[in-house]
Amino acid sequence: MYNVNIRISNNELCLVSKKHAVTEGNLNSIQCVFDFPEEYDELTCIAVFTKEDGTKYKRTVVDNKSTILSAVLVEGERITIGVYAYKLNDNDEFELMYSPRPIYLEIEQGSYVRGSETEDEFEVSEFEQFSNSINQKYSEIKEINDNMQNTANNAVKTALANNMRFYTKDDGKLYLSIRQEEDDEQS
Repeated sequence: MYNVNIRISNNELCLVSKKHAVTEGNLNSIQCVFDFPEEYDELTCIAVFTKEDGTKYKRTVVDNKSTILSAVLVEGERITIGVYAYKLNDNDEFELMYSPRPIYLEIEQGSYVRGSETEDEFEVSEFEQFSNSINQKYSEIKEINDNMQNTANNAVKTALANNMRFYTKDDGKLYLSIRQEEDDEQS
């Protein structure tokens, strides 16, 4: 996947780096990676890709990334890349919105020529992006949970080996008691 790195600063988008040409014919292989300021935290972010004819394509930004749709990648076009972020109130009305100035990007010629053969479009849907992100986060959480469970099991084994026991009271809290070994000698 090729990245177009974009930073949002002073209410405008700034191209940070583009190490590879952005060419016609790419499919699900070029993505914008956004570096958002902290005021965008907890907001819904939408990337907007606009062709010269004014056609707009909106994509939800997932994990600060959004794939550029192949429909936008037409040789000789100068596309606009923008992003806006918002928060809705309880009535589903905009409570807060940031709409920084977009950047422009020239699309260069690629090897694939659209329309020269039968074409099937296989764009990654927003659902698939969300699904992939959720699956990745689930795996990370599962690994953390497994590690915590192993740590807890080891703590219980250590406690039992050292004459300690865990119990709960009516308040639902977990308590630890340490049993003292009694002297075998009687005086």
